[in-house]
Amino acid sequence: MRSLGLRAGCGSGFGLSFPLQSNPLSAIRWVAPTYTAIHHVLSNPVYAGAYTYGKTRRERYVDEQGVVRKRTRHLPRPEWAVLIPEHHQGFIDWTTYEANQARLSTNTRPRPHQGGGAVREGGALLQGLAVCGHCARRLRTHYRGRFHTPGYHCAGKHIVDGRGTYCLNIGGVQIDEAVTRAFLEALQPAGVQAALLAAQQLEADHDAALAQWRLAVERARYEAERAERCYRTVEPENRLVARGLEAEWEQRLRDLDHERADSPGTATPPHLNTAGAQCIACPG
Repeated sequence: MRSLGLRAGCGSGFGLSFPLQSNPLSAIRWVAPTYTAIHHVLSNPVYAGAYTYGKTRRERYVDEQGVVRKRTRHLPRPEWAVLIPEHHQGFIDWTTYEANQARLSTNTRPRPHQGGGAVREGGALLQGLAVCGHCARRLRTHYRGRFHTPGYHCAGKHIVDGRGTYCLNIGGVQIDEAVTRAFLEALQPAGVQAALLAAQQLEADHDAALAQWRLAVERARYEAERAERCYRTVEPENRLVARGLEAEWEQRLRDLDHERADSPGTATPPHLNTAGAQCIACPG
């Protein structure tokens, strides 16, 4: 989030805020980000460490009434006056920026017979992702019935008995369930491995904390015994010295009791049974 100039706040549904400055003299306000602001951040090459100049051009043209007017035209990248990649340290590298631009272009204007396009609203799992197995067109999503059951159909049509029929028209419930099962099965090994690594890290952290506590208790015990020896070796006639050493001894004993009470616990975290380990999110 820092790389995009965001900060946590009470903004959009993700709890993020964007800086807003109405004019150069006004104070910066943190507001809920708009679509335009987010798109500007994603498409501005300055965030990728590039310096640019001359991305637009002011042109004059004659409208339908014969009046000369002015307009600003956004130029394609090859026509920019200046483009210097790696001009400064960016929040993302130039390769990631190029990939973002390609994804934005695909979402805005998906190419025919290819997957792509921005995901729309709805409960279908594969909307905007699935393609037709016959003609490779991107499948469209529809919903039917009072429960809005999803389905997928191909935009291409064939003439059968004088009527146009979809190249592919199929319900989405069984497909979504099959994709979900395949997804969870693919994640199962990774889930087990992540659980094992987490358990090992927990055990290592516990052992380190226990060793540190034992060293602190040993140090406090040594200081208490040292203060006791100093107190017992002082001459009884030196009452002021004895009183100070006695106070020091009592303080060291209190420190020792405090360290003992701050124990992380001697019980070792339970070990995972790797032979029967299974991802809790996976069926079976």
